[in-house]
Amino acid sequence: MNLNENLIFKQTAAASSFTKSGKIISEGEIKERLQLKDGDSRVSIAAKKTLAGWWTFSGFLQRMTYTEVIFKGERIYININSVAKRLHISKKELKEYKPEMLSLTLTIALENAEQLSQVLTYYASMPIDFSQKNPTLMKTIKTAVAAFLRHDVTLTEVRDIIAIKKDEKKLELWALGDKLGSGGYSTVDKVTALHTNKNKTRVIKRPKHGPKEAKANLDIKNSIDILQKIHQEGDVPGIQRKPKLREVNYITRNTNERGIGYMSIEDSRYDCGDLFDALTGKLQDLSSNHILKLWKEPLAALSHIENMGICHTDLKPANLLVQTNLSKEEGFSADIADWGGAKDLSELRKVPKGMRISQNKIYKSFDALLGPHTSLYVSLNHLEAGRKAFRRGDVAAVKEILHKMDVFAAGLSIYQSVFRKTPSVTTQDPLTERWYVESILFDQNAMYYNGMSGLMEDLLTRMCSTDYTKQPTKKEVSNAYKMIV
Repeated sequence: MNLNENLIFKQTAAASSFTKSGKIISEGEIKERLQLKDGDSRVSIAAKKTLAGWWTFSGFLQRMTYTEVIFKGERIYININSVAKRLHISKKELKEYKPEMLSLTLTIALENAEQLSQVLTYYASMPIDFSQKNPTLMKTIKTAVAAFLRHDVTLTEVRDIIAIKKDEKKLELWALGDKLGSGGYSTVDKVTALHTNKNKTRVIKRPKHGPKEAKANLDIKNSIDILQKIHQEGDVPGIQRKPKLREVNYITRNTNERGIGYMSIEDSRYDCGDLFDALTGKLQDLSSNHILKLWKEPLAALSHIENMGICHTDLKPANLLVQTNLSKEEGFSADIADWGGAKDLSELRKVPKGMRISQNKIYKSFDALLGPHTSLYVSLNHLEAGRKAFRRGDVAAVKEILHKMDVFAAGLSIYQSVFRKTPSVTTQDPLTERWYVESILFDQNAMYYNGMSGLMEDLLTRMCSTDYTKQPTKKEVSNAYKMIV
């Protein structure tokens, strides 16, 4: 294997590298650590991101390899998880990322290179505006590539496409697509060819199996349905507008199965990205008071949709999209996005095997009803209270707890956006082994020196209570927030 002289690989088995107490393995602003539970063969990797708390990936100890790459003085940490078939790449500072930093190009056979070159030449011949109009397919991978990876793969970049050459007969293409401005990762799974004309994109791919792909389709559909209901009587300020979708006709290569997929088109209005991006970009000089004002419309929107019976279930700063708005005093406005896991609770009712929403599937547990969520914005007390209410069939209590979980996440997100840190103390849920918030410890000194009023401090304290019976409703939060800010 020929390596660039500036590229050094260091590989060790996880079993010999990390202790049961966990070991810090990186330096700089982003830190990674591995922890191994006694009597458990699984190991958990957590990477700390700005404002986001701990980001966790899991896998089996005996099948995990940790790789350290030093490239031109920059340390890059790669975890190859052969169980989840994922490659996770983290770096010191994401904002300084340059595409060439991840060109981990290994050697391939000459005959394979010719085949690969023909395909990539086709992509390179596409019109320039194709990539601009199709960000989900065409943007450069920046920090992560997901694939069935081995060390003999080749990552080849042509303009804004990353192609992964797996072996002699298989070529997979992966792209990073901004999720309506939020910068989320998306992939074109196992693509073997792509053809386009002015109106439609035709994708030829091998069959995709597993619940993840099906779940992605359901999330997109649910998001469209929820947003359509919210905006049916006119646009609601503070809520993301219904995203545009491009129709994608696909043909499965082996079975000639035909179907229609989706491709989400980035909403260019959100020029600041999500709140994480904005606070380190265009909003970095914004005062705390103006950041608080940024939350006024989203909180009012939460109150509005509660009257419609809609609950978001996954509120966090990464799901708040920011745009320039000169009509506002602070110069910006924000909308709540990512409605894939949202629930319309207006028709929630008890059925013999669980609970049902309208004519959709039956939810057999509170966790299933909660859907995909970021556990670091969920209190374990809320989760346990919801499970108890679900088991006894108390529909009213389940609705209240789900709405109060939104209130909790909103309070936590407001604190993070102002102080650039999380106040939560986490603990592991024994049932799911995921990490949830156990308690909240606000930095009183930071609040005082930041000039936060006693009324705002009291409101955030009540919003972030881990006892849902002591929390205000979304309407109470919105009304109080308008008076304070």
